[in-house]
Amino acid sequence: MRKYFLSILAIVLAIGFSAFTIPKEKANNKALESFVWHKYNPAGNAELIPTVTYIGTAAAASVAFGCPEGSSVFCGRAYDFEGTALDLYIKKSPQ
Repeated sequence: MRKYFLSILAIVLAIGFSAFTIPKEKANNKALESFVWHKYNPAGNAELIPTVTYIGTAAAASVAFGCPEGSSVFCGRAYDFEGTALDLYIKKSPQ
């Protein structure tokens, strides 16, 4: 009985320890995440009347706003779903 007790105790401990491990987090890739994107005018201000927004990835918002990447002129800015501005921008070439 004693030899069975040690093996059962080892199995119970292995199951118990594995049940309380912390899972690894997935890589946080901002380029593939969806945000609320606000379109900016050529002066670098948000389009307010009417508000122009897009929900999706940066690449999809760039296509929706007609903003190919390439320069320092802002075309859109990302906001989270609570309305907080993020430091993610879509840039377009000057016209």
